[in-house]
Amino acid sequence: QESSNWDKNVPEIAMGINQTVNDTTKFSPYELMFARKKTLVPGLSSANDTDIDCNEKRTKASRNIRKKQEYMERKCNQGRKEAKRYKKDELVLWNNAFTNSDTGINRKIDKIYAGPYKVTQVLPNDRYKIRSVKGMKGYRNFVAIVAAEALRPYKSSVNYNTDSDSDGDIVDTQDLIDLLES
Repeated sequence: QESSNWDKNVPEIAMGINQTVNDTTKFSPYELMFARKKTLVPGLSSANDTDIDCNEKRTKASRNIRKKQEYMERKCNQGRKEAKRYKKDELVLWNNAFTNSDTGINRKIDKIYAGPYKVTQVLPNDRYKIRSVKGMKGYRNFVAIVAAEALRPYKSSVNYNTDSDSDGDIVDTQDLIDLLES
């Protein structure tokens, strides 16, 4: 029976919400709106209601909001690190190459990163346009826009160990792209 009469309690609930002191502003919404605390008896005001005027309360609330915003920004950015920058034509690995759209396939033991993919365009806000590289196993013509945090640099494990070039350096990225796309 009480669940069907919920709408009769809305004014009391709204009054309770409007009188609750906000943790950030340190004032209730009613107090910021009318510059005094709500009393249960109409026309009765407390002595300290006149001490602080409405604009001063709102200024204090704004200052408290700014302090809380700065605190939350520091807290949220505490473990954040700068995104790695990639250049056009650089080879990268992508960790979101496989989606859950392939039903019936368990990807738990698959590789986390797939690729290599070639960065074709550097976009604003740490985003990159990538495409699949011809000549790779399972090649499909594929293009995607990806966030920097989902990418890792691709390092080739192929070494050219000849007598004339015995330094054993990792193959240059552009040489690998040319080799795969030829």
